[in-house]
Amino acid sequence: MVVFMTIHVQPVLVVKTAGEIALKTHFVRRYFVNKLVAGMKSVCRAKRLSGNRFVKGNGRVFVFVQKENSEKKLERLGVLFSRLFGVHEVALGFSFEFDSLNEIAGVSARVSGPWFKGLKTFAVRPRRVGNHSFSSHGVAVAVGSAVIALNKKLKVDLANPEMELFVEVRARNATVFSNPIKGPGGLPLGVQGNVALLVRGKKEDALAGWLMMKRGCNVFPVLGPRVTVARAKKVLKVLHAWNLFRSFRFTPLKELDFLVKNPSIGIQALATGDARVSVQGLKDFLSFDSGIPIPVFRPLLFYSGNDLHLLGLRAAGVRGKSF
Repeated sequence: MVVFMTIHVQPVLVVKTAGEIALKTHFVRRYFVNKLVAGMKSVCRAKRLSGNRFVKGNGRVFVFVQKENSEKKLERLGVLFSRLFGVHEVALGFSFEFDSLNEIAGVSARVSGPWFKGLKTFAVRPRRVGNHSFSSHGVAVAVGSAVIALNKKLKVDLANPEMELFVEVRARNATVFSNPIKGPGGLPLGVQGNVALLVRGKKEDALAGWLMMKRGCNVFPVLGPRVTVARAKKVLKVLHAWNLFRSFRFTPLKELDFLVKNPSIGIQALATGDARVSVQGLKDFLSFDSGIPIPVFRPLLFYSGNDLHLLGLRAAGVRGKSF
């Protein structure tokens, strides 16, 4: 914790929820955010990272820690939470209470000072929730002026800045952060029920599972003919972190009925890694589907070869060009 005069500044991890969540009704949105926070806590337990406090806000989850070296711990949590479905972005920043716009400007400029090292241009991106005696534009002007007062070499460039400084004001609390890490978006894991994933031992199996998980589904792998558990584990290893570091439970395809009828699991659909279609392929699909008692999804069919490559990079956690 940093203290400026009588203002206590706390390191905070800002987790922005995916935009799709904001479109839901209040009840559904609350359920989705609760699921997301439950996923965060599950990851913390898996990685033995205790002592965290989660504060839910409008489109945000603020994460605080109470121990020393809190910034390093929050950095680690940021990397872990950037692999949670339902997350748009995560960013390390600072949170503090204020009494005036001058306090927002002064503290924001001081805590963000080291972030501008070696840079020439910046822009302040304000966001304000609640009733205040100042506007969002006023926040941008005040913070920008305070930053330049401490580093006169900096210039404002709203169109193409080298760094964006985000300042969010809610009631009497302000949060300042920069350099957010992109999350996968989608819906929090578990909000859309359970699906089975047919594992044939190919990388496409993992990509299909990743897409179903991104839509909020828990995945239960079922083993195709001649596929061993060892092979299935190797193929789905890339999904371990996306699955809240939980181990998968493998079931032979012939026992799919058990997963469907078991009330504690209640499998609602089967997903496959089929990535190509032909006239004969459609006939094969029809033949296969006729023996499955639940709907069969093939989420990869509409992806081109290049899109599948980019999808594989994203599922592997390689950040880069978005698809």
